Amino acid sequence: MIFFSKNACEIVKDDISAKLGISVTNDLGKYLRLPTINRQVTKQTFKAISGRVDGKLAGWKSHIISIVGRATLVQSTIASIPSYAMQTLRLPRSLCDEIDRKSKQFL
Repeated sequence: MIFFSKNACEIVKDDISAKLGISVTNDLGKYLRLPTINRQVTKQTFKAISGRVDGKLAGWKSHIISIVGRATLVQSTIASIPSYAMQTLRLPRSLCDEIDRKSKQFL
């Protein structure tokens, strides 16, 4: 698949695509679990990160684990989920606030 800038002319896109025999795409998908950004970044762009946090928290039984154990789980796993994405991308503030809120509710 081939990706063109939104500023590229449709005729040029079609011509290049036909000559190379490659289909045109508007979404580059994900690479290493992160979206390949080719549009404006929104909270929806990173909904997978929020979903991974929800999945981790749902698997743990908070009433069985002590407060120290819960704090350790949050620090070692929940805090590390968005850190990989934050090395290369700027996450929306609302997503960071949402992850913090979920961690506090778990504690």
